[in-house]
Amino acid sequence: MIETIVRANRAVNACVRQTPDREAIGEEELWTYPVGGRGDCEDMALETRRRLVEQGLPRAALTIAIVWHRRQLYSHALLLVETSAGTFALDTTSDTAACWNTIPFNFEEREQPDGHWARFDQSAWTFDADED
Repeated sequence: MIETIVRANRAVNACVRQTPDREAIGEEELWTYPVGGRGDCEDMALETRRRLVEQGLPRAALTIAIVWHRRQLYSHALLLVETSAGTFALDTTSDTAACWNTIPFNFEEREQPDGHWARFDQSAWTFDADED
């Protein structure tokens, strides 16, 4: 299964140019599938999820998370995949699948299988100190 999710993530990363919604579709923020080969992080997560569902993965095992990068301090969306080997994160900035607790992000909220969102305790966030 890991090969399947990595292959789908790599394919979306290769065929979609990461572009802010304002530039791609003229709106500030819209969660949709990539348009004209362009999309932002949540658009790419949605597209990766669509491809994985088409390949037979259960939709309930594929949820989106909103995260903050611990060092570069930006908000981001990524796809989480529940497997028997653990929860893996698929990211637009990497062609690999990484265990969710090894990536350099603090989790703000996560989509639940029923479509509702659960927020995480942000008082537990940590940040990486500058090495300059």
